[in-house]
Amino acid sequence: MENLKQITLCFFIASLVLAGCSASTGLLKGRDRGSQPKPDTFCEQSFIKPTIYQTKVEKQRIKDPTFDFNGTLLSPAAYQTLAVDQITEKKQTVSFRAICENDLTAEFILGLQQGLSARGFFDDRLTGSMDTETRRAIKAFQLEQGILSDWPSWETARMLGLEPL
Repeated sequence: MENLKQITLCFFIASLVLAGCSASTGLLKGRDRGSQPKPDTFCEQSFIKPTIYQTKVEKQRIKDPTFDFNGTLLSPAAYQTLAVDQITEKKQTVSFRAICENDLTAEFILGLQQGLSARGFFDDRLTGSMDTETRRAIKAFQLEQGILSDWPSWETARMLGLEPL
């Protein structure tokens, strides 16, 4: 019976120790635990990357030169300059890891606004809401990373200092 009490006590102590060793909760540095997105849970967003054209200027001969029987030039060749558009990248749908909508708390959005403001992309009032100005600033910031979307990506969150632990 004494042995059973010791085993039960060991299991109890082990469960208390293990309760303190949980997986990363995806907290953001310097933020409150309850309202931050988890890096292991993400949503996928996508955008259409447009076709990219390159204009190439070509000279095309439209009339050959003419010569007489002695080889003397009677009329020179005539050329036309044409601008030809060539596709360098086809239109494609690009997906990226995005912050899930239910993780966009007022506190998290406020952190985005502060980070964007510090980098000169957001000059409106800090509201903590995903309003038009916030989305415009996110899109302008992400455009530099090649993300053509006004929805915040995980990479954007990290770059703005909202680093997952």
